Amino acid sequence: MPRPGGIAMFCHSGSVFALMLNGARRYRFNMVVSQGQEIGATAADYIDYAVEQPTTRVIGLFLEAVRDPQGFVAALEKAQAHGVPVVINKIARTEQSAALAMTHSGAIAGSDSAFRALCDRYGVLVCDEIDTMMSTLQIMSQERRPGPGALGAATDSGGLREHLIDVADDMGFAFADLTPETTQALRETLAFGLEPVNPMDAAGPLTPDFTDRLNESARILACDPNVAVMAHELFLDDHYCFYPESIDYLCTLPEITGKPHLLVSSLGSADTGISAERLEDAGIPLINGTRPDAGGRQECALAWRDHQERSSIESPGEADDAVVTRWRDRLGAGAIDETAGARHAGRRSACPVGAHSLVCETGVQQRCTGRGRGRILPSCSRRPCRGLRTSPMSAASSCRSGR
Repeated sequence: MPRPGGIAMFCHSGSVFALMLNGARRYRFNMVVSQGQEIGATAADYIDYAVEQPTTRVIGLFLEAVRDPQGFVAALEKAQAHGVPVVINKIARTEQSAALAMTHSGAIAGSDSAFRALCDRYGVLVCDEIDTMMSTLQIMSQERRPGPGALGAATDSGGLREHLIDVADDMGFAFADLTPETTQALRETLAFGLEPVNPMDAAGPLTPDFTDRLNESARILACDPNVAVMAHELFLDDHYCFYPESIDYLCTLPEITGKPHLLVSSLGSADTGISAERLEDAGIPLINGTRPDAGGRQECALAWRDHQERSSIESPGEADDAVVTRWRDRLGAGAIDETAGARHAGRRSACPVGAHSLVCETGVQQRCTGRGRGRILPSCSRRPCRGLRTSPMSAASSCRSGR
């Protein structure tokens, strides 16, 4: 019988409900519900109930449609206020799957863009497939949550480290920069020829001190102040463990560092259910597959942390109803200059507005002044802005990211 945990899981699909229970050796739930067509209670009701339970650390939903929009928003507000992350795999996102949802359960899937905007507002973590949702739930159900910083990773393979770096680049995220002190400590600990970098390959020659070097280098990297979450890849499945001493040491690292740690198997089909149960007892999720691991850590766990930090900043408040009505009418008429109108709307709504630039189709930068100030924005090298007038924040962000 699997041990209880902190994941509250709600699946409209009975088949997904069964998948969750069959994988329960790896996942620790405090409740699992298949709400079906939500005739008696909606997803909003279940979220509201789960937030009230003291054992709930994170809420997961395999969701086809939102049948009670007002109740759903209220439930998300409540979860946010209680600091309980909500993770959703929203299906019926495309035109074809939305049409099939109607015939499958009578659900009207609605606009995916509107749904994602709502999720962004309340810090909901949206995953595009089940594996990433479940790895996110594993990570967010742990007692320790990510603090400041980025990702750290220690592997026992140069090839798997390169694989991880390539996947990270595909997904658009980077790893934590190490401090000079950490770099020097790693240089003194790692075997000759291994680079003191993040991600780190810590497996040197099989000398008598191999395990000690492997363990100590992982601890040093994890203790770097720029590392928020630490992932380890060590050869382990339910049939063989190459270095059990290192697995035992890994189980002590969350207490030593005060940070979340997880073990990763790059092979998604690896047979690791028994091993995952043991590690879960020590507060270490074992995640199969590099992309679910990276998605759970970077795109979800750290994104939720960042949203919580932004939510703590005082909001300027809601605009006056007359202002909202006036600008809704102007925008609906379509007769408004993008930049000038946006700048005027921002000032009338008490939002700070800076100088802006016009980036023309040929990429020529034109200096524009605002109240005696001027600013030149860098040009986009990957995708030219075709005559768009844009605010300084969006343009600068786009150019920095190369979009």
